[in-house]
Amino acid sequence: ETDGGLRTGRDVVIAALLGADRYGFGTLPLLALGCKMVRQCHENTCPVGIATQREDLRAKYTGSVDQLINFFRHVAEDARRH
Repeated sequence: ETDGGLRTGRDVVIAALLGADRYGFGTLPLLALGCKMVRQCHENTCPVGIATQREDLRAKYTGSVDQLINFFRHVAEDARRH
């Protein structure tokens, strides 16, 4: 298992070669969704509207799940090249 530090498909391949069978992605998928990294997730005040349950803040989110799908698709394609 690996968690964090995975940025490219090459990183995933290296982790697999070292024995990982699970891969944890943290920051990069958040950035793909539009996260501004203001580190307010735990306060329920995410200004982008990603990490909050408040309807007024969630309404500000303009992204879509397609952004996340594209991120993982590119990582998978990169892994296939390596």
